Amino acid sequence: MISPLSMRILVGCETSGVVRRAFAAYGHDVWSVDLLPAEDRSNRHIIGDVRDQVHRASPGPDRWRERSRTYEGIAQAMAAQWTAACALAGEAAE
Repeated sequence: MISPLSMRILVGCETSGVVRRAFAAYGHDVWSVDLLPAEDRSNRHIIGDVRDQVHRASPGPDRWRERSRTYEGIAQAMAAQWTAACALAGEAAE
């Protein structure tokens, strides 16, 4: 059962399943989609074009906006992780 605090997530352009599994570990209802099959053979992977899946958002006047929304927590996590990775790469190059 999905927790009331969980999100429904679609991870595009992912065949490894790494991002899907990371979100699933927190109890989210998460699927991945890519033109290629999932490397981990998950049944929570859609073989297809992510653009076709995104357009299945519920109809409404703000559909276009909701499809493009990046949530603050996700953006902060991405920035922190990529900044740390860049710093590590810089240290390794020195």
